[in-house]
Amino acid sequence: MNASGRRRPRAEPATLRPALVFLALTAPAAAAELACDGVPVTVRAGDAATARQVCDMARAAADDLASCNLPLTEPVTIALRDAVHAGCLGLFHCGEGLIDLIAPDRVAENRSHAGLFAPLPDDVLFRAALTHELTHAAYEASGACPFAACPATDEYLAYAMTFRTLPEALRRTVLGEIDATAPVGRDAISPLVALFAPDAFARSAWLHFSQRPDPCGYVGQITAGAIVLDRERP
Repeated sequence: MNASGRRRPRAEPATLRPALVFLALTAPAAAAELACDGVPVTVRAGDAATARQVCDMARAAADDLASCNLPLTEPVTIALRDAVHAGCLGLFHCGEGLIDLIAPDRVAENRSHAGLFAPLPDDVLFRAALTHELTHAAYEASGACPFAACPATDEYLAYAMTFRTLPEALRRTVLGEIDATAPVGRDAISPLVALFAPDAFARSAWLHFSQRPDPCGYVGQITAGAIVLDRERP
């Protein structure tokens, strides 16, 4: 999903950085900073009304994640930006509890960079990017990755949760003409596919997830560390 991504701390070797690394370029001065009730999220926005709006969305997204065994347990700050690198929409800074996210009123001018998810309406696309980034934050907080980084597992969860929260009609629009019944094996869930074919990875992640007998139970096994979709690298 070119609408979102994550970034390892600076000390992380470049080869371990995941696909879709989006660097924030500019940000408005934070005129409002709001701690969201009921969820460990703080929103920095250009105005109080936008901060409240994004808090509401973050609360709904966190509830959705928790309902699928992926609770948001550590504090995270969402900083709304005027622009991000190459017109992408979001970035989770691993180890920093920080999400850079395009401001809702800037989504339309950046949708050409949203990849597979570009057909979504502005408000749905913003929520999709928000859900994606909060998933990264929730997975990191779980401590389930046994390696320095688990990009395949991390992106698998982020795309699966993004698709899961889409209305069915819009999900079909994003998936396009694809046989949703064709079995998808774990070999399709690899960091190389995520890096070089992110749209294909996104589709495979959703199909693999939705084909599990108990999809959210599968997520629970991942967050418990029982399932890892990555292999240790030298």
